[in-house]
Amino acid sequence: MKISLEGVKTLVKSKAYQGQFLVKKRSPEILLIVGLGGFGTSMWLACRATLKAQPVLKRARDVADALDVISSNVEEPVEKQEMLQARMLATVDVISELAQLYGPAIVIGGLSVGCLIGSNRILTRRNAAIAGAYTLIDGAFKGYRARVKTELGEDVDTYLMWKKPLEEKMKVVPASRKVNPVNFDDMDFNDLPGEVYGDTEDQMGMPSPYAKIFNEDSIYWRRDRNMNEFFLRAVQTQMNDELHARGNLFLNEVYDALGIPRTESGAIVGWLSQGGDCFVDFDLYNPYNQSTADFVNGYEHQKGLVLDFNVDGPIFNMLS
Repeated sequence: MKISLEGVKTLVKSKAYQGQFLVKKRSPEILLIVGLGGFGTSMWLACRATLKAQPVLKRARDVADALDVISSNVEEPVEKQEMLQARMLATVDVISELAQLYGPAIVIGGLSVGCLIGSNRILTRRNAAIAGAYTLIDGAFKGYRARVKTELGEDVDTYLMWKKPLEEKMKVVPASRKVNPVNFDDMDFNDLPGEVYGDTEDQMGMPSPYAKIFNEDSIYWRRDRNMNEFFLRAVQTQMNDELHARGNLFLNEVYDALGIPRTESGAIVGWLSQGGDCFVDFDLYNPYNQSTADFVNGYEHQKGLVLDFNVDGPIFNMLS
């Protein structure tokens, strides 16, 4: 079996990215271990420096006693000034020697504190991102249930939620005997309900908690529809190449490529090249997405597009 040089390079890059990802994933534990180890090393260095400092302190006391004896016999102002300078030089000399002895312990101790603080900050940011992602998903799920109740009734919502109805309280039509089933061939996708050409996420209707509006707020938005379509397709292809080259991709990286602000949940959710959809999709060709459907069909009057992303979910714990 012949292996090309490009294939080897791609494999090496993929393994390197995976290693970088694992280091990033384990960074709180690494910083914690380094910080604790640094504290132990700092204490050992401080104890050793204390033993070495005893002769230095003794010599400093001897010099101070000698200067005291000499000063007691000095009466001229010039000589007193010289004695003061001698005391200052002796003090600076002692401080310099002590700094050399205790310096490594102080530096390593400071770095250890920095590692522990860094570990805590990373965990705090991750917890905030997980909480943000949960809030988005919880809100989306509650909104979905509310729409089910509105369109199909509370009985159907309860049946779907608990998988079996309470017969004494509900009368739910089983899926095998649905009345008036939906015929997708007869649906008019140009007449879907809801406001489409608004300016805000509420007006445009967001299909998922990770969907975002691509509009003039992005530095990459252009007034020309063809340029926007070319850009979006190019970025989607680039993100798929990144995914397959590295093995993982975060949603915030896609937001960055589109000029969309990052989110807390975007630092947690993303894609994997194995175990999920294995591709990145911006929902450009979904007929239910009115804004992208009109965009692809050539409409020029849109103020923005609703882009949705088929993330695999939280990917931090999917790689060991």
